[in-house]
Amino acid sequence: MLNISFSSFALLRLCCLRLAYGAFQTACLCLAVLSAAELPEDAKAIDEEPGVVVDGRLWAVNGALRIPDGMFGVHATPTPDERIQEWGISSRRDLIWVPGTKPRTPGNGFSALLPHYIECFWDRYHPALQLTNPGGWREQLQRIGTGYGEAARDTGWTHRVEFWNEPYLNWASRPGVNYDPKFYQRDGVQEGDRVYIRGQKEPTEYLIWRQGHFLLQYPSGNPLDINGYVRGGNFMRDPFSASLMRGAVFNEPFEFQGHRKIARPMLVPYDPTQFERESAGNRWWSGQQNRVWYQEMLLAFGEALKAANPDVQLAAGWGFHFNQGGWAAWRELYRPVLEAAIHIVDAVHEHHYGGDTRMVAANYEVVWNWAKSNYGKSLEFWNTEAGGQLDPQRPDVVAARPQGSRLDRARGGATYTMRDILYLLKWSPDKATARAAHEAHINGGDEFAFRLLRNLRGSLLSTQTLTREVWPVASLTDDGDLVLAVFNDHLEEQEIPVTVISPDGYIFGDQAIWRQIDVREDGEGLMIVEEPQIDVPVGGTEWAQHITVPSKSAKVLTLSLQPKEARMAGVRQLESLQFPALEKLATVNPERPYKTVITIPPEVLANAESAHLRLAMISYSGEGGEISINGQVQPLKLGNWLHRQEIDLRHLLPATELEIRSQEGSFGIWTASIVVERTINLGEGD
Repeated sequence: MLNISFSSFALLRLCCLRLAYGAFQTACLCLAVLSAAELPEDAKAIDEEPGVVVDGRLWAVNGALRIPDGMFGVHATPTPDERIQEWGISSRRDLIWVPGTKPRTPGNGFSALLPHYIECFWDRYHPALQLTNPGGWREQLQRIGTGYGEAARDTGWTHRVEFWNEPYLNWASRPGVNYDPKFYQRDGVQEGDRVYIRGQKEPTEYLIWRQGHFLLQYPSGNPLDINGYVRGGNFMRDPFSASLMRGAVFNEPFEFQGHRKIARPMLVPYDPTQFERESAGNRWWSGQQNRVWYQEMLLAFGEALKAANPDVQLAAGWGFHFNQGGWAAWRELYRPVLEAAIHIVDAVHEHHYGGDTRMVAANYEVVWNWAKSNYGKSLEFWNTEAGGQLDPQRPDVVAARPQGSRLDRARGGATYTMRDILYLLKWSPDKATARAAHEAHINGGDEFAFRLLRNLRGSLLSTQTLTREVWPVASLTDDGDLVLAVFNDHLEEQEIPVTVISPDGYIFGDQAIWRQIDVREDGEGLMIVEEPQIDVPVGGTEWAQHITVPSKSAKVLTLSLQPKEARMAGVRQLESLQFPALEKLATVNPERPYKTVITIPPEVLANAESAHLRLAMISYSGEGGEISINGQVQPLKLGNWLHRQEIDLRHLLPATELEIRSQEGSFGIWTASIVVERTINLGEGD
């Protein structure tokens, strides 16, 4: 029977991480594969320890090797070179209202200091091209796709195109630009008739005429132009709402930004798949007719683009949560489009404002697992607009827009952005590859989240923590510094033991600084506080200390490194490979377990050192759940959103049967996968 104290067990873990060969490593690996039930009581205490270990290994996550530059991006934010350098901005996303065939390049359309850039083709107020160019929309898109792809071949730059900004919204409501009667044949139509686009012989797939109302210019009565849609969206909920917004009244003119409009009753194209959803609260986003138009345009553009230049990265999406309306958005909009276009799509784009940002990572997990298990494709996820306000003093209240005092706005914005970025990087640095803070220059807080994380770049480093509420992310920068960010998601301040082991081939230099965000002395805003460390073991390879991190906040360590005089023959890298289940979006209760079979290549299992179960789950209390791996049962530990639980490698098979059961109550298993890991030695030059 093993008899190991917590401190000696922790030391043993660290020693295991440091050694590459020998009998001691063999003993450690034997210890690592013990199931939770076989661990000594003192060892189980690790589960309650909030400690963080940077274990000295590089980290490869499903092939991803680096902190994604795109995660530190902005949208609708001025980016002079001075701001880029001071904040540490490394990406920008811009709307291209009238796309053409000339791609933007560094110094020509955006700053040459940015290593990452996204061009978004067309905006949410621009109607589908089937309406504005009914006889030539396909050729128009093919011409742009081909021309852009050809022009992007020899630029030496990775071009990224987001196809359409937020078509979920203003196509369908506020004001519903695709339902403007001006685009359709109206002579002799009656309520209930099928709807035809002007000049077309076949009816639209889903639209019928219905009595509603739409906006016109006043007093001319002329149809709206693009700017008219933008202004009118401040008044019209949708063409079939019972009232207007901002106190406007049907048949009475109203003014906005110096322009007058009027909402007149008339027959308007009506999509039952949008307006007759079970929940009336879901009527504001696009239905199946808009999905058909988006899908047709995406295929016309994307196939031409990829034929001309497969290296251009293309993102499809609707600009809101995949799980909107109880995953109705996924079923109705995202999944059909991806099924049709999986051969040309590299990424999925979305926007999130407010809310619990951990949900975003769980959303990504579902869609990544879906694409991987069905098509063998690893999708990226681009957030191209994000913003919110999370007050550390009231963490259950998350606002979508800045509000309150100047300090409230700044502190809330910084907290929201830090929490979002670091959770995504901890769990999904292979999936979450872009994030754009919307109007980051306004709230006074996004700036300091960027400034705090400005050095968190370079090669991913492996970190270990066994508590759900402490999120470490570490990197080896191209300048040879070790950077560690530690986010404390507890509701209280935490004292956290941290052990840093230098990457292979390096020893500690003489500079180490912990940085964090604090309130300025005048109480009106934020500042970065630096804490130089004087106890760095210069020339050493291991450093243990304790740090205090406020609730819902982060500390970031920048530690200088020096190359060893005699470098090792190889560098250790932790390789993490994820194998997803096919089954998705299940509710588990005593009558209904979650059952699936996960396929893992035999050669992967033969070389593996450890494995863990990875779940996207919701509403689990931590009681009554259990996991069965090929008949071997263990309790399901407390978790929410993304959850990791170690499993015994010896229980895995090439076709592993996974079952998750509930003895009491119900909870959601959105998706499941098994991650298999091993440490490999990279030769010099790899």
